[in-house]
Amino acid sequence: DLTAASIDDLASDVLAAVEALRNRKGVNPHQIGLWGNSNGGWVGALAASRSRDVAFLIVRSGSGLPVHENILYELEMDMRGAGNFSEDDITHAKAIRRQLNSALLTNTGWSELKSAVEKAKNEKWFP
Repeated sequence: DLTAASIDDLASDVLAAVEALRNRKGVNPHQIGLWGNSNGGWVGALAASRSRDVAFLIVRSGSGLPVHENILYELEMDMRGAGNFSEDDITHAKAIRRQLNSALLTNTGWSELKSAVEKAKNEKWFP
C-alpha cells in the first residue's frame, strides 16, 4: 500500500526490482542504476546505500534536508505562495507541524500535540 509505505519499505521494493533486473536475460547486472525524483531521491539513496548491486544513482530535484525538515520547508513555502497567511500564521502552523514531527520521531508528546491541534483546528491555515 503506497500510502502506508515508509521510505524503508519503498527502498526494499526498489532492491527487489534491482534483484529482478539482475536475473533478467539481456540486462547487464553491473550496469543497473536508480533514478530518484523528489521523494524518490531519499528512497533511491537509501536503497543504493544498502546494496552493492546498484551501479549508480541519479537524484533529480531531491532534497538535501531530512524528511521532517523538508516537510516544514514545504509547508512554509506553500503558505507563502498562497499569499493570504500572516507571519504569525506561518509560525504557528510550523510549530504544530514541528510538534507532530517530534511525536512521530520520538513517540512522545502526543497529548501535548492533541491539545495544540484542538486549539488550532479552526484556523484558516489548518486544513
